[in-house]
Amino acid sequence: MAQLKGASEDVVIAKLQPLIRGWTNYHNGTVAKETFNNLKEYVRLKLVRWCLRRYPKNKSWEWIKAKHFGKFCPGREDNHVFGRKDNYLDKAQWTNITRHVLVTHNYSKDDPELQEYWKKRQEKNGKKAAEGALSKGRNKIALRQKYTCPYCGQPLGEYNNVHLHHIIPRENGGKDEAGNLVQCGGNDAPIKQLRPCLYKSTLIGFAIVRLK
Repeated sequence: MAQLKGASEDVVIAKLQPLIRGWTNYHNGTVAKETFNNLKEYVRLKLVRWCLRRYPKNKSWEWIKAKHFGKFCPGREDNHVFGRKDNYLDKAQWTNITRHVLVTHNYSKDDPELQEYWKKRQEKNGKKAAEGALSKGRNKIALRQKYTCPYCGQPLGEYNNVHLHHIIPRENGGKDEAGNLVQCGGNDAPIKQLRPCLYKSTLIGFAIVRLK
C-alpha cells in the first residue's frame, strides 16, 4: 500500500484484487477461516489509512467513509465494502473453506459402478472453478443457482466468462439486488445470444424457477 499512496481507487482495487483472490483461493482447502478474518482486518486498516491520506484533515471520517465504502457487493448485506457498485474489492473472509478430498487409490474412472461418484466429483470441481472465477458477491448468487446457468443448464465452471444478468431489466424497473440477479455463462457471447427463448427466468422470493 505504501506504493499506492497517490493512486486512484481503481488502481488500488486492481492491485489488491488478484492478490486477495489468488491467495484465498489457493488456501481455501486448509483450516484458514481465522487467517482470512485477520487478513480482512489488516486490509481494512490499510484501506482506512489510504483514505485518510487522500483528504485534508477537515474532512470527517464519516464523509470519507461514505465516499469509499458502502453496500456495493450484490448478494451481500455488507455496508463496509471498499469501492463502488461497478468495481469493488473482495474481502478475504468471503472465501468459503472447501476441504480437498483425495481419490481413493482403487477408484477407477473405468469402473461402471463408480460413474455416479466421478460425476459428483466433476460437478464439485466445476463448482470450484466457478468460485475461483467469480467475485465473492457474485459467487453467492451462483451458489443459489447451484452453479448452473439458468438459460442453458450448463455448469458455470465450463464457461470462460460468466455474466451478471438482470431478471427484470433495469429499464423495466428491475433493481440491482441479489434477488433480481442471475449468473449466466456465455463463452464471450453477449447476453442476448444466450438462447433466452429456451427458458424464462422468473423470481419467486429468492428462488430462480426455470420454465419452458
